[in-house]
Amino acid sequence: MKAIDIANYIVCCANEKYCETPLTHLKLQKILYYVTTEFLKKNLEIEALYPERIEKWQFGPVVSDVYNEFKTYGGKPITSPTSEIIFSQDDLDFEIKDFDASSFEKENECLVAIAKEVIDKLIVKDAFTLVDMTHQEKAWLDSESKIKNGVRGLTYSSDELREANNII
Repeated sequence: MKAIDIANYIVCCANEKYCETPLTHLKLQKILYYVTTEFLKKNLEIEALYPERIEKWQFGPVVSDVYNEFKTYGGKPITSPTSEIIFSQDDLDFEIKDFDASSFEKENECLVAIAKEVIDKLIVKDAFTLVDMTHQEKAWLDSESKIKNGVRGLTYSSDELREANNII
C-alpha cells in the first residue's frame, strides 16, 4: 500500500459523506497523518503503514508524494481522488487506473475502520486548527527551530508517530 491510496480513500470519504465541509490539501495531509498515527498505535507489530516517510514541514506533517499529487488544488477543495498511471514493462505504453474505494475497503478493513473514525472527528475542523494540533506535539516541537530555519528532510520516526495526540 502507498500513502496515496490512503489519501485517495480520505478524499472519497470526505466527498461522499462530508460534501458540505471542504477537504483542502492542507486538511488532507493532517488527516492522513492522524490516520497513520492511530493505525500504528493499534498495530504495534507494524513499523510503517506505507513506504513513504512523513516529513516535518512548516505547516506540520506532510507526505511529499501526496503533496505532489494534490498540489494543483492549492487551497481549493479536492474534488476527486487521483488516478494511477501504470506503465508497461518497456515504458512505451501505459494505462490509467482510477482509484476504487470499494476494493480498498475490502482489502483494508482494519485501516478503513480507523480512517473513518479519524475522518469523522477531524473533517469538521479548520485546516489551521489541525496544523496547530500537530505543532503542539513533541515530535514537531523538538524540530521546530530546524523547520523554521528551512532544514529539509526531517522525518517522523515510528516512535514519534505513535506518540502523537490521540484522536480516537
